[in-house]
Amino acid sequence: MFSQFLDDFGQGMAEPDTEELAAKVIPYLKQEGLISQDYDESDLDNLLVQLNGIDSEKLERIDAECIDEPENYEAILKELLSKAGVASVDVSIDIDGSSLNISCFVGESEYKSSWQQNDDWISSEFYKYLNQILESETSQSYALLPASDQISELMLVKSEITNDIEELLQVAAGTFRADPDVVTGFKVMFIFSVCIILLFVSTVVGWIFYGFWVSLGLSLLIWGGLATFWSFSVVLQNQKDRGFAEELSNNPEMMGKLAISVMDDFKAGKL
Repeated sequence: MFSQFLDDFGQGMAEPDTEELAAKVIPYLKQEGLISQDYDESDLDNLLVQLNGIDSEKLERIDAECIDEPENYEAILKELLSKAGVASVDVSIDIDGSSLNISCFVGESEYKSSWQQNDDWISSEFYKYLNQILESETSQSYALLPASDQISELMLVKSEITNDIEELLQVAAGTFRADPDVVTGFKVMFIFSVCIILLFVSTVVGWIFYGFWVSLGLSLLIWGGLATFWSFSVVLQNQKDRGFAEELSNNPEMMGKLAISVMDDFKAGKL
């Protein structure tokens, strides 16, 4: 129960200020013609509907399940860069097992990256690589819209507002998940805050019976030890979760096995 409370507290503290994001993002989207001028910024439920209904040169739609051959990345990269005004690029791709290495020359500038390619879906690392090139060459980047199917929607925007747009759209779609490291930080802060309060209370109470220094020493030993133990537990759990998420993203078959396992447990009455 305490663990669940900590999770909820960390997520709640890490959630963005929606009103502040909307006040920054909505005027920009209106200025760029990506949503209608009369759109009400408080109506977040219809923000994605607005974007999906707009026919704009800045909005690109691609099939995310299209990597039949790793070389398919070359055509996608060149197309998206060209739409953003970056032409005459030279792309090379090298495959080593499931490891994909990509290099792109824009003029004399070379951009390199690599990632694991285990299926026919576009890797999330590709979008980071694409934006790395764009931010350097044009001060623009693609904001990735929340997906409900295999179609990826990308919106060409100024690079300095990309993260704000993605966060607001994730909040609107109900898919926002804060950075696990930020959530962990808030959890640790809460643990130490509670332990400091309890240390103060126990020191005052113990003072009456054992004297100040004895009471302070015992309180420091107990609550300092517990705060350290709980904090390390939270940090280690975060590392395990990150490792599991990375393993899952690199092994899509594992998701299917997990789904089958959950269904078996459900049928057996364990869930």
